Amino acid sequence: MLRIIFPCLLILLVLSSFYPVRRVPAPQLVDGYAPVYGPADHPSLKIGAAAVRPITNGGKIFVIGDKLFQVEGGAGIHIIDYADRQHPVKLGFLNVPGCTEVALKDSMLFTNHYGDMVVLDVSKYPAVEEKSRIRNVFPDVTSQTPPERMVYYECVDPSKGSVVGWQKKKVYTSNCFFR
Repeated sequence: MLRIIFPCLLILLVLSSFYPVRRVPAPQLVDGYAPVYGPADHPSLKIGAAAVRPITNGGKIFVIGDKLFQVEGGAGIHIIDYADRQHPVKLGFLNVPGCTEVALKDSMLFTNHYGDMVVLDVSKYPAVEEKSRIRNVFPDVTSQTPPERMVYYECVDPSKGSVVGWQKKKVYTSNCFFR
């Protein structure tokens, strides 16, 4: 019996020496994101009218009448009057942090404020009134991940406060990765 086991173990030992060893690469410094912390009632988390701003991360569009509403990914909604199709005019910007969706019915605007669904009355814009909120309807849309996918980022540390934004900076590849 020993005559059979010993040669088998020897063969396994020799064969295992040819098995490639995976080495974990050393962390590298790459472009990524770092969370910006602040209190839960930080002004940058508030919903409200803001001045016209350039479209930098344009998203979904919703049209009602002569008004066009375009999502600015993660930041809010551009409001554009396009009665004159050749010369659209930006009317303003609705600051809705974490926004990725938009729909309207009459003067009620439906969107997400990170993971919450909110209904906003925009009939008297720039005065905007929150009519309804349902919490955690969109669990995948949170402030806990950076505004882009396929990037490294510093992992969120809840002991530092709420994430009120993200800033681009150099981070190590040993940090979190957002797919």
